[in-house]
Amino acid sequence: MSRRQMILAAYPHRRPTMEYRFVLPLMLLLLFSSCAGLKTRPGPQSLMPGRKQPAALTSAASEELPLWQPLPDSEFEKIFPYALAYDPNTGILFFTDIVSNRVCFRRPDGTFGIVTASLSLQLSLPLALECIGSTTLLVADTDKKRISAIMREGIAPDFILSNGRITGLAVGPDQSLYYSDYDACNVVRAASDGTQTIVAGTSAPGFAGDGGDGKAAMLNGPYGLAVSNNRLFIADSLNHRIRVLDLATNQIQTFAGNGVRGKDIPASPVSGLDVALNEPRDVVTDTQGNVYVINTFGPSILCFDSGGQFIPAMVKATFSENARPACGVVVDGNLIYTDLVTPQLLQSPIAAAVPQPPPPPPAPPEQAAPAQPAATEPPPPPPAPTPETVPVPVSTPPPAAPAAPAPPAYTPPSTTTL
Repeated sequence: MSRRQMILAAYPHRRPTMEYRFVLPLMLLLLFSSCAGLKTRPGPQSLMPGRKQPAALTSAASEELPLWQPLPDSEFEKIFPYALAYDPNTGILFFTDIVSNRVCFRRPDGTFGIVTASLSLQLSLPLALECIGSTTLLVADTDKKRISAIMREGIAPDFILSNGRITGLAVGPDQSLYYSDYDACNVVRAASDGTQTIVAGTSAPGFAGDGGDGKAAMLNGPYGLAVSNNRLFIADSLNHRIRVLDLATNQIQTFAGNGVRGKDIPASPVSGLDVALNEPRDVVTDTQGNVYVINTFGPSILCFDSGGQFIPAMVKATFSENARPACGVVVDGNLIYTDLVTPQLLQSPIAAAVPQPPPPPPAPPEQAAPAQPAATEPPPPPPAPTPETVPVPVSTPPPAAPAAPAPPAYTPPSTTTL
């Protein structure tokens, strides 16, 4: 299957268009520009430099990870990364390969490998991935409408069965699993006892229901999911919005997006409800409660605080018009994400909060003028001074308030090469 076919397959709602036919000529033009010494826009850092394995895995690593194996250089060229999951205990980044239909990984030392157990699952377009601790990987076998589990003890191909294609996974605070059913336009909760319950969506595409129960709300093409602070964030892609579901009350609201397809990024902080999105594919959260939207057809990555306020320039990433960021994960102050066009694993630093100038000190209170005694009769006029002694009236301004100290200069984070 060609790269263009895989891109279209990853977005089943989109009809074939002409835009991808120009990807190869554009890439050749960029290559010619770099060879000719012309300036091009800076891009994010690649975690797959040269599309080459940096080093072979050691035998100790193989013993530590019995279900995994090194990725040969001959296979490295075939990787088409899509969905991501991160294990903070081991520092291993997992990702699905939607060309070879398998799960691969990247270790902290930069080496790559294959999750051997994923090969026996015979996956078909794995579009979502979730890591539960260091023991279990959940893979959305999208075309087969199921979720498969990979464990140290073995595999469970039909861990969860769905009625539609699964395009997003997230684990809740009670260890329940939430998944997006793209075809039914629902989000489903799978409890530990195996029961499945629709928590958002009416099984019909559309937009409605903000402020009410999630089961009465309408979604349209739900994709990526994320859980933070007992809230479930939903990439409602075809509504060009991010919806948020309160897991305690099951009330749903729009968190970001005005419902209008757009690419313009505000230059200053605004409400997320005033920001135009363009088919967001994924939504990611960090430990501070910030929410990152992978605005796939923007293309851009936008950041919002936990209250829904847009934070400009939080993610230092520059995209060309033909880029297609797909999925992301926050790792050690960086946003790692996949691009459908390159295809690559990319990394962009997350900026620290820009220091704001302190508020100016309050102005000193005005002194009341002393009361003048009431005159019974006007005083006699003063004698006219001679020209040599004419006094010049001088207006003395009140003392100025001390100037506010200048804010420290903001220095963007430097990009390091892994």
